[in-house]
Amino acid sequence: MTRIFLAAIVFVWAATGAYADAPKIANRWNGANIDWKTFDDGLAEARSTNRPILVVFHTTWCPHCRRYRRQFYNRSVVKLSRSMVMVLVDRDTEADINARYGAYGVYIPRTMVLSPRGRLVSGLTGRYNDYPHLLDTDSPGDLQRMMKSALAKYPG
Repeated sequence: MTRIFLAAIVFVWAATGAYADAPKIANRWNGANIDWKTFDDGLAEARSTNRPILVVFHTTWCPHCRRYRRQFYNRSVVKLSRSMVMVLVDRDTEADINARYGAYGVYIPRTMVLSPRGRLVSGLTGRYNDYPHLLDTDSPGDLQRMMKSALAKYPG
């Protein structure tokens, strides 16, 4: 019984620490200029505003994620982000959300457009057949194209 209790405390402590770091993590993704939301807050906002959700699945240790996050400093990406609901999901600390969309792959970074109801919008993918939600990590072109296509489907 004591081991179970101790394990529960460790789990809660680890999860709390991960969420406490969320603002710091968002800042690495240009949080000063992009209004990153948690998944639940983003879904609620998308429902009330009828705006699409751009969700980025990442981890803090992934070198491809580090390279990809530079694309969110692009002026055009920042401008487009203001018409969407922007959500960051850490695959390691938000395993439940990662699992919810795991049927579409569990690789990182993964970028998906969700409808205001949280359903994957089909047809908005990158160029890699084996990894359809992997966008170019070195150039903002794929990301800009995806964002513009999403906004054409859901003008808000």
